[in-house]
Amino acid sequence: MLALILAVLVWLGLHAVVPATVRPALVARFGLQRYIPVFAMSSLAAMTGMVLAYREAPYVALWPPLPGGSLVVPLLVAAAFQLVALGVTAINPATPAGEAMGGAPLPTLGVVRITRHPVLAGIALWAAGHLLVNGHLAALLLFGTLLFTAVNGMASIDRHRRKALGPAWDGFAARTSRLPFAAIAAGRNAWTPGEVPWRPAAAGLAVFVGVYAAHLWLFGVPPWLP
Repeated sequence: MLALILAVLVWLGLHAVVPATVRPALVARFGLQRYIPVFAMSSLAAMTGMVLAYREAPYVALWPPLPGGSLVVPLLVAAAFQLVALGVTAINPATPAGEAMGGAPLPTLGVVRITRHPVLAGIALWAAGHLLVNGHLAALLLFGTLLFTAVNGMASIDRHRRKALGPAWDGFAARTSRLPFAAIAAGRNAWTPGEVPWRPAAAGLAVFVGVYAAHLWLFGVPPWLP
């Protein structure tokens, strides 16, 4: 368990401490184009460490799995894969490229109508879904950390974009939401299926099916636990 705790601390340092402390100085010194790949590779290394440590961690039960979770959780995870797949291809002022956008109103298209943070919302949904059927300490450390990182990341991005884009961001934030479908449910936006590109959506579905089918081989546990 110690290895997992150490890996979690490294991950949190990268995603909570670095952005709040030295990120501005690093970006100013090396530029955003250099900072992002280094940060991404560091995150991948930290994630690999967490997954490897998770697989070796002892089982310490905390709560029972959700009854019927093997039916509910795949639907949540499939939706999460869709959000991520659509999010990485979306025109979105909330991405790092959004800092260079100017003028108003900022674009609100496709998956951004559902949530202005589709990738982070997808990660949060994926992590929350896994916690429903993995009620043990190692799962809380791994999936709970990723859930916290995603939710905290949304708030952090909102603060940075508001500072960078000013009133244009305020208008964009008023038309969108962090929580998926919240702005649509509140009448601040409208769902437009025709704006959703089919290729990323199909890719997200295909990756979900592949991961689901190979879950036992990849992670050592089946995805159909009760």
